[in-house]
Amino acid sequence: MSTGCTILPTKIRRPQTAADALVRPRAVRVLEGACARPLTCVVAPAGFGKTTAVAQWAAACDKAVAWCSLDEDDADPLRFWAMVVAALEEANPALDIPLSVRDVNWADAGEAHDALARLIQAVGAGDPDRVLVLEDVHAVQDAPLISDALAYLLRNLPATFHLVMTSRVPVRLPLAKLRIAGGLGELSQDDLRLTPDEQRTLFARAGMVLGDGDAARLDAATQGWAAGCRLVELCCAEGSGTEVATALSRAGDDVSAYLFEEVLGGLAEPLLDFMVKTSVVDSFSVDLAAAVAGLVSFQVRECVDRLISQGLFIQRIAGADEGDWYRYHTMLLDALRANLRRMPDEDARACALAARRWYLDRGFDDAAVGLSFWMRDWDGIADIIVARWKALYMNDEQGTVLRWALLLPRDYLRERPFLCAVAAMPAALAGDTVLSNELIHQALLSLKEGEDFLFAFCMVQKAFVASFNRRSDESGRFAEKALRFLPTEERYLRGMMTQVLASSRWAADPVGTVEGFREAVGLQQDIGNANLTCSALSNAAISSALIGHLADAEMLAERALALYDERERPRKPMLALAYAAQAVAAYERGDLEGFARERERYRAQTASEAVAANTAELNGIAAKAAYAAGAATARDEFLAAWRTDAESVCGIMPTLPMVRDWCAAFRPQICEQAGASVHAGRAGLFDLACSFCMGDEGAWERGAVLVDAVQPQDFALKVRACCLMALVAARAGRHAAARRLVREGYALSRESGLVQAFAEYAPELRAVVDLLRAPEAAGEEGASDDAAIVRVVEDASRPRRTCADLLTERELECLRIVADGASVAEAAEVLVVSRETVKKHLGNVYAKLGVHSKMQAVALLREEGSL
Repeated sequence: MSTGCTILPTKIRRPQTAADALVRPRAVRVLEGACARPLTCVVAPAGFGKTTAVAQWAAACDKAVAWCSLDEDDADPLRFWAMVVAALEEANPALDIPLSVRDVNWADAGEAHDALARLIQAVGAGDPDRVLVLEDVHAVQDAPLISDALAYLLRNLPATFHLVMTSRVPVRLPLAKLRIAGGLGELSQDDLRLTPDEQRTLFARAGMVLGDGDAARLDAATQGWAAGCRLVELCCAEGSGTEVATALSRAGDDVSAYLFEEVLGGLAEPLLDFMVKTSVVDSFSVDLAAAVAGLVSFQVRECVDRLISQGLFIQRIAGADEGDWYRYHTMLLDALRANLRRMPDEDARACALAARRWYLDRGFDDAAVGLSFWMRDWDGIADIIVARWKALYMNDEQGTVLRWALLLPRDYLRERPFLCAVAAMPAALAGDTVLSNELIHQALLSLKEGEDFLFAFCMVQKAFVASFNRRSDESGRFAEKALRFLPTEERYLRGMMTQVLASSRWAADPVGTVEGFREAVGLQQDIGNANLTCSALSNAAISSALIGHLADAEMLAERALALYDERERPRKPMLALAYAAQAVAAYERGDLEGFARERERYRAQTASEAVAANTAELNGIAAKAAYAAGAATARDEFLAAWRTDAESVCGIMPTLPMVRDWCAAFRPQICEQAGASVHAGRAGLFDLACSFCMGDEGAWERGAVLVDAVQPQDFALKVRACCLMALVAARAGRHAAARRLVREGYALSRESGLVQAFAEYAPELRAVVDLLRAPEAAGEEGASDDAAIVRVVEDASRPRRTCADLLTERELECLRIVADGASVAEAAEVLVVSRETVKKHLGNVYAKLGVHSKMQAVALLREEGSL
């Protein structure tokens, strides 16, 4: 999956441990119970063997163990959750995680919790237990967005998912409830400390025998610190117990500093040089080390073999195509980097530059940027952004561009207008409109004569930001400017602006919007990028559905879905629009079950704010269905959707019962605006419906203008406008016009498949049906449809048969009593019947309603307002 950053293999693979590594029984006992508890915490200072102990346990575990090695750079929630998802998928190749972390606003608690809920559902699905190890969680736990998310994860862990955390400091998460409930396993420094007997065993493996005095001195000096004991052993590998005592006495209190100096000082110069140079990176493969150290592969392997044979705190991490990767123990890495800083600046920089070239050649861009930041090489970061921005934009990874740009000093960034322009859109997507506008402003201030492309690029960013903030007029103007100045061959940005321009015209020219999106499809297909083509197809699909071109909408949605296989689709947020298009098409065809199904697919696809308008549209359509079914919750559903996004809900053309409820809720506003509307299109239809419901006498004149202005190809609006105007005409005494309009609406609904568009008005059209029966109607144009129209209206006008109608009075009374919380025995007492009779009544209720429980029966009758 694409996560917005490249994950080095070493970050998500379990470190390998030597076959003869010392095993501590106390640690093993606690870790063996890890899969029986939600969380196991291993907390001890560096060098106590936390990673070794957990890695040994994981190697022997019969469960799939995912591993994340964390450091300070992973305190960004995007990077952190990207690594978690990558590790889970690495350990469980068949695992299907419907989460694209770059599309989550982790600063929004609701959105973050929704994303985590999807992750929890994925890892909790199926029978196998899954384990996630977070190594060095102390490096990220103080980042509020990560600590809050981890706390939410802990509160909602499925029974088959287990966390193991290692940390140098106490884990600062709410653990009290887990601890009290026995759901927390804990290993401390005391559990990992080497006992005197274990220290003897360690030295015995190196061929040394510790006497009682030496063992006591070693234990007193190191306090069982595994790294310290191992370093003493290295210093004295050829010595005796006396040398152990001497080494310890010379070290004094600062054992670790002394031992590192002694170990490094005693190495051969070429090996020490190799270690210092390779410390410029957090981990390395043979190829990377060769590039950094200026060696060939066999020389690197010789160095690594010598390091492993001498036990010099190097861990091997099994790789795949890249081969094995290696990393130094954290404390040793710190010491090596201290030596690296003492090298001449040009030598240290040469190592970093070589590593950066290697990273860039292999697509490890994040690591390359990290090295550039370490070198304070701002030009290096800028070069990477300039080289990669378009590819990242195309893959919906704008957040990475912003993260890199914000590493640059603000003064440096301000002086480079193209970098400002590149970072503006990602800033808007991240919710920082102020920063986005500031960056665009700075880029425009720095424009020089002849920089047409930079000007066009700034217009692209302004158009996008305006579109993101739903300022249609502005976005359209900026998009037009951008298209005038963008080179013809710049198909990516032209395609993007074609979509923005099309979207900006929706209110005034919905048919033109569809044509614009179709044009964008061609531009994006030429580039060959699936994400761009998906965006254009999905936007074209939902726009086509909303104007009633149902077959086109379904075809475009299917083309968008066909760009990805089933496993990829959950990670492509733009496909939400394809599902939305299919949902709208299903509703318009009268397939309410299909609408509900596609709406659920839409919901599962994304919680992104980028499609909030479509969420409101679908919620509004669901409210339409609830009104048609007579659901007691219909009004609340509609008004909730309206308050979320009034413009979008207005766009789905609410039915007259919905408009009446709106007028009741907002009567002062209606009274103030009645008769003053000058809107066209869908907004105009809503205004006309309000006027009709309020009894406005001038509705006919305004409505006639509205119907005439509807675009012929906007079938969805035309059908509804004709039906509403038929009612307006009937009230105004214009009987011939009423008949003509209802016939036109019915004929168009039938030809275009818009069954529901006409059906929405059918219960209101009884007065018009009476006009169709008048003698003068028989000879009019379109009268051949009158019988069909009468049937549709009469069917819709019949009283709706409810679930309660299926039940006897006694059965309904029995259900009411148990719905209030009464038991079977209590219900029998109230009804003065036996328990068996109550059970029989309830059994009859379940059978008649087709449900399997009291809860389902009560929910069904409450939904329709019968309880």
